Amino acid sequence: MVVWILLLLIALVLAGWLLRWGVTFFRAAGALLYLSRGMDTLLARLFYRIEVHTEHYPHGKDDLLPYKVYRPLARTVAPALVIYHGATPHGEEHPALDDLARALSHIGLIVFVPRLPRLMSVIIDESNLDSITAFYRHIQGHEGICPGRVSVAGTSFAGGLLLKALL
Repeated sequence: MVVWILLLLIALVLAGWLLRWGVTFFRAAGALLYLSRGMDTLLARLFYRIEVHTEHYPHGKDDLLPYKVYRPLARTVAPALVIYHGATPHGEEHPALDDLARALSHIGLIVFVPRLPRLMSVIIDESNLDSITAFYRHIQGHEGICPGRVSVAGTSFAGGLLLKALL
């Protein structure tokens, strides 16, 4: 009798672990499948439905620059990730960056991809730091972001510039 109760308790603990962590692993696997194919897959669509739209942030005295927002619809509050694009004329519209942002949003993150105009012109200098910091300040009060849960990433040259901005 004691053995059966012990086995039942072990089964319940394992079931709880699978419910808690299994869903997270399943979502991550779906995101990886999404990225590996570069298109919407059935598995990726099973997670969070997302919306993608463009907003604008203040830059300089009178300029407004666009940024893309990838938001999971089922979450009212979520952690956020800002991805700064590298030196590319496509900027925030780069297809690979779009795939990455969509995949991360499908697993529950709000993803922001701002335009860095000088990097779009392949001008790599410290003036890009103004765009990086202006955008980061702008989203601090953005609706739906978990307080204190904003991460940043930079691709290509933006990675080095982001590191410099953080120092």
